[in-house]
Amino acid sequence: MPPRAAWTRAGRSAARRSRPGAERHRLPVRRLAATSLLAVGLICARAQARGQGLHSMPERQARHAQREFEVLRRALLPLVPARTGACDVTIGDMCYWDDNQDAPLPPERPRVAVARDHLRSSLDSLGAIDSANDYIVGQRVRYAVEAGDAAGAAAAVAHCAATPWWCEALRGFALHRAGVEGASAAAFDSALAEMPDSLRCKWLDVRPWIPSGTRTGSSTDAHDCAARAEMSRRVFWLSAPLLTWRRQAVRDELFSRRTMIKLLSGTANPQFTFWRWDSEALSLRYGWPDQWAREENPIGSVDFAAVRVVGDEPRPSFSVVPSQRALESPFTAKPGEWRLIENRSALMRYAPRWLRSIDTLPVQIARFRGHGHSMVVVAVYDGQTLVDSGSTTMIGGASLSTGLAAESTLAIGLTTSAPVGAIVLVAPARPALGAVEVFDSVGGRAARWRAGIAPLPESAAISDLLVGRAGFAFDPRTPDAAAPTAIPALRVSVRDTLALYWETYLRPPPAVPVRTTVRLTRATGFFGRVFGHNNVGPALTWEDANPDPSPGRSIRFGLAGVPAGRYRLEVTVEVPHAHGTAVRDIDVVD
Repeated sequence: MPPRAAWTRAGRSAARRSRPGAERHRLPVRRLAATSLLAVGLICARAQARGQGLHSMPERQARHAQREFEVLRRALLPLVPARTGACDVTIGDMCYWDDNQDAPLPPERPRVAVARDHLRSSLDSLGAIDSANDYIVGQRVRYAVEAGDAAGAAAAVAHCAATPWWCEALRGFALHRAGVEGASAAAFDSALAEMPDSLRCKWLDVRPWIPSGTRTGSSTDAHDCAARAEMSRRVFWLSAPLLTWRRQAVRDELFSRRTMIKLLSGTANPQFTFWRWDSEALSLRYGWPDQWAREENPIGSVDFAAVRVVGDEPRPSFSVVPSQRALESPFTAKPGEWRLIENRSALMRYAPRWLRSIDTLPVQIARFRGHGHSMVVVAVYDGQTLVDSGSTTMIGGASLSTGLAAESTLAIGLTTSAPVGAIVLVAPARPALGAVEVFDSVGGRAARWRAGIAPLPESAAISDLLVGRAGFAFDPRTPDAAAPTAIPALRVSVRDTLALYWETYLRPPPAVPVRTTVRLTRATGFFGRVFGHNNVGPALTWEDANPDPSPGRSIRFGLAGVPAGRYRLEVTVEVPHAHGTAVRDIDVVD
């Protein structure tokens, strides 16, 4: 699949009550708006009467004003051509698809924006009368966020006197939508601490986001709240778009969706004019649309609920939850398990408002032993694709984590204005999740690599092989010294001279030499893969009768005369009864 940045996607959903065989009646266009208003009013009134219960006078007035606004909005939705394609996901009467060919929906009509401003003014006035009302303060935040008024949303919760956990959830929701992730995470922490245990258990349920049967903890009881909390911590951490920048974003996104669902519950909305279970399930998985339209066909219907309303979720969105194997065994998962693939029927999609694209980052990883019980990891990366887009503000980062939360990070390294570079991390020798990332904080573009990294075995005779391009002087003795010459994408020219660095951990008795062999081999088609590699030229072999006590070794290796193709570099160190080999695959081009 191509990198994520190559496919800017926007999730889109359509709502229509399905009644096979129902007859539709076309109405004159001039009667459509009036019929729509009447039908929506009757549906909403019926929904209101079914059990909203007794409310204060300001709340009743607020609910009436909110319902009138949504009736008007639905009647004035812009028209778009009817879509005939199949659904990628169907939930109840909700049809969701993720299609690159969809044009953006038309903007809402100016009259709707004016009506929203009027509604917000009414809600503000009613909030001054009943400042402790959960519904009123919630709708003030909802429509401020919808209008793109971050300051207005902040003002609505600045002196919130409603239920304490609800005030904190609204604050977190507003901050998350504004991209203030640190403050958003703190607000949601407070909301979780304040809310009842049963509600907290529900809010931490991430099962709609992950494949059925995924085992992410010791308990298999899906109703065990401790197990849910453990599962959610794992999913939040492993699904973070970036682990060196705004690591709490996915967690805050789930809680923001939970907050939005509560805001929408029991209210009119553009989809079905009243909140439904399928709207809730779709919103939990893909978020709430930020644009709406109505399909042209049918032009009108006596059954107004049959009109198909289309919602456009924020774009671009990403399927950030990794594969089932990565969720279950993150410290051994390979890079492909974390790739943001084009999965049209993904269980979850997320559109960070601070991120426009995520590419796959070319990376070379090499492991070495450190002092004591530690390991050294060299991460060489190339984020030139971000530079090509005109970016000038870069943050390069690498991290090693042995747990499933921010406090489990063993080592982290950051560089600025460095789309290409190397970061050397030193951490305890334990299996870890490694992340290498480059992020343009102004342009909102990122590239990443992620995989499990295990320390070298205690019995290892040789480290990983670090490959680079040699300059005139190349004689490094440490990974830090070798890292600047290393290359992330192992694609080299026949005119290049390679710089190879490794460490040997063999310690033979005095006068017993360490034999080192460097060879270049090539696999030739199917039979080469089955029967082994073919040597290209003679192998280089030498013996060190009095080896240097430091473990670092290096050599310059020329490629002149080597035909283009796929090769394997092998470095073998051996003494009687002990040996080890480090390998690295490279592509040689003319």
